[in-house]
Amino acid sequence: MMRYTVVLLLACLPLAALTGWSLWQAVADRPGAAAAVGHPAAAVGKLAAGTAETAKQDEAVVNELARTGLFDTLSPELPPPASPSLVKGVERWRQSEAARRLVKKYADLGLALPAADSSPVVRRQRAEQGLTKLRAFTEQRTNFAKVDGADDFFALLDHKAAQLENEIARYQQQDKVGDALALAIDDLNRGRYDACLKQLDVAPLSQAADADVVEQLRTLRKRAEYLRAYEELASRTTGGPADRDLYNDLQTFLRRWPDPPTPAEADQQAKTEARRDRLKMELTVASLGQATNMDSLLEAAAKIVGDNRLADGVKQDARRQVNQWLLDRAFPRLEPPDDLLGKQEAVTKSGQRKIGIFFLPPGAEQWRFWTDRKHRQTAPRGDEQISRDGFEQPPSTPQYVTWAQAYDDQTAKLVREGGSKTDWQQLADQCESWEKDLAAYRERWGLDDEPDRSCRDWTFRDAAATARSVLRHWDEFMQVLGREP
Repeated sequence: MMRYTVVLLLACLPLAALTGWSLWQAVADRPGAAAAVGHPAAAVGKLAAGTAETAKQDEAVVNELARTGLFDTLSPELPPPASPSLVKGVERWRQSEAARRLVKKYADLGLALPAADSSPVVRRQRAEQGLTKLRAFTEQRTNFAKVDGADDFFALLDHKAAQLENEIARYQQQDKVGDALALAIDDLNRGRYDACLKQLDVAPLSQAADADVVEQLRTLRKRAEYLRAYEELASRTTGGPADRDLYNDLQTFLRRWPDPPTPAEADQQAKTEARRDRLKMELTVASLGQATNMDSLLEAAAKIVGDNRLADGVKQDARRQVNQWLLDRAFPRLEPPDDLLGKQEAVTKSGQRKIGIFFLPPGAEQWRFWTDRKHRQTAPRGDEQISRDGFEQPPSTPQYVTWAQAYDDQTAKLVREGGSKTDWQQLADQCESWEKDLAAYRERWGLDDEPDRSCRDWTFRDAAATARSVLRHWDEFMQVLGREP
C-alpha cells in the first residue's frame, strides 16, 4: 500500500512541475504579466524549480510504472476502480500528461524574443509571426479546460498576445507616419509647400511622438516655410532701380532666417543675401542726390563704383547721380534776374550806378539812357543824357549777369568733363575772388538797393568749399568718374 501511495505522489509531480514551469516560461520575459493574472513570478519560479528537480529524480520510476500498465484500472492487483484514491491518482496522471502535451505544443511554437540589437524589421517580423501563432494556439484552450493551471497559463498567453498587438499597432502607426512623411517630402521637392505644411498639421504626422521623427518634421516645416517665402520674394520683380519695399521684405526674410534651415537651402540663402546687398547699393545710389555735403557724397559713391559685385549699369547710375548732385546742390545755376537781361550797367563819374538801356548815336557826344526799354517809345532822346566822358565805368553787361554767366559756364564744364586738379584749384580760387568782388560791390551799393531781390542770396563761398572738398578727395573723385587719379 505504501508503494501504491508513492506512485500516486510521483504521478502528481510532472503536472506540478510542468504547470509551474510553463507558467514561469510564459512570464519570464514579462514579469509584470504574471502579476497581472495573480501569479508572482518569484513564487512560480521557486515552485517550478523544486518540483522539476523532484520529477527529474523519479522520472524513470514513473515512466516504468506507466509502461507496465500499473494504472490500468482493470488490473486485479489494484484496488477496485471505484476506489477514490485510485481514481484521483489516475486523474492526476491524465492531467499531468495533458499538461505535458500543452507545454510541448507551446514550446513547439518556437516563440523567442529577438536579440536586443535586432533591427526593427526583425523585431516586427517576430512580433507578427508570434501573434499569428499565439492566436492559433489559444484557440485550443477548450481542449485543456480540465487541466489545473491551464486557465492561468492561457491568461498569460492572452496578455502576451495583447502586448504583441500593441507592438504591431505601433509598427503600423510608424508605417502610416512614414507614408505621410514621404508624401510631405514629395510635396516639398515638387514645390507644393502649402500642401506639405497641410500634411504636417494633420494626423498621423501631427500625432507623431518619436523624438527622431518629431525633429525631422520640425526641420521639414522650416524648409517648407523657408522655401515658400523665398519663392514669393524671388518671383517679385524690382519696382525700379531702388525698390525700398522689396529691400525691406528681403531684410525681414533674412532676419527671420539668418541661416538656411539645412545646407540644401544654402544657394537660396546666398541669392537672397546678394539680392539684398544689390538693392541696398541701388538705394544708396538713389539717395546720393540727398547727400548733405561733398565728403559724404564721394565716400558713398566710391564704395558703389568700387564694388565688383555690382553691374556696370549701377555704377554708371552712381556717376550720373554724382554729376547731378554737383549741378543741383554743389554748383546750382545762378539765374540772373530777368529785369537785368538785355540791359547794361554803368557808373558815372558822379558816383551813380545806372542800370538800363544805353545808346550812343553815331557822332553824338551824349549817351541816351532809359531805365526801361518801353520808355524808348515815349522818350526818344532818353530818360537822361550822359556825356561821352561822363562814365567812371562805361556801359557793359550788368555785374550780376557777368558773374552768373562766368560761374555757370565754368562749373558746368568742370562737372561735365571732370577737369584736372588744376582746373578745380582754379575754380576754387575764382569763386573766392568772386566772393570778394561781390562783397565789395554790395558794400559800395548797399544790399537793399540790389536790382532784384534774388540777388541778395547770392554767394560763392559754398561753391569754393565744394571745389576744395573735391581736391581733398581727389582719388575718390577720380574713382567715381572712372579715371586714373
